[in-house]
Amino acid sequence: MPNRVIKESIKRSPQIDSLTWFEEVVFYRLIVTADDYGCLDGRITLLKNELFPTKDTITKKSIEDAIQKLASVGLLRLYEVNGMPYIALPTWERHQRIRNKYRKYPPPPPEEELTANRGQMTADCPYESESNPNPNPWGTGACAREEQPPAGNLDDGWARVVSAYEANIYPVLPRGRALEALISYCEDLGADVVCAAIEATNLAQPDSPRPYLSRLLAAWAERGVNTLQAAQAEMRLHRQRGRERVQSEERYEPPVKFFRHQNGGEAQ
Repeated sequence: MPNRVIKESIKRSPQIDSLTWFEEVVFYRLIVTADDYGCLDGRITLLKNELFPTKDTITKKSIEDAIQKLASVGLLRLYEVNGMPYIALPTWERHQRIRNKYRKYPPPPPEEELTANRGQMTADCPYESESNPNPNPWGTGACAREEQPPAGNLDDGWARVVSAYEANIYPVLPRGRALEALISYCEDLGADVVCAAIEATNLAQPDSPRPYLSRLLAAWAERGVNTLQAAQAEMRLHRQRGRERVQSEERYEPPVKFFRHQNGGEAQ
């Protein structure tokens, strides 16, 4: 099994900070145990043997409690396939770089069918779409109460990202994995960098901003852009390259085509 990546930004994660020491250890051991798609067998007896093969004092109850806590703060998804329990790490593809993937466990069902870790998220919960955007980003009724994150988890940085996104990208936040990815970028790159990416997206691609923002953040994460200064340098470089392309197009002269008259003379 390939090595797994645990990033330095995990030390500042509010989700990780809400865990006990044991719950945090369980989470890290789940990361190094998951298959190449971030999924695991959810049976507690098997998890005990997989996560703590040499520790006889660890009980199945303590592991089960830790799994439930990790799911409640959004670090895990719990689901069933054909009556068998499984676990998925929701931001796996955002953090792990694996070229040749091998799936050991069935994938989780579509998000609207999942029993969400912060309440019952079913197909009855409205989801934002391009053709039918939900005016309330957290849904309505019971779904809204269960899916809306606690206000205490929204720090000043995330609040700035939300404000910038709603002002420049779309009036409401994305849902599901898109929202998880945005939160993850905010934790990994910092709120200043994400806000800079939102600003750059609004200037470069105002008509179709969300796919562009996703690609831009992925590219910056790949290049290690994690400070405002680095983000501004990337934006300056992008503008410079844009000007150079325009100047190159203006200097371009199409090749002159000649054709030969029947009398042998040449003409343009």
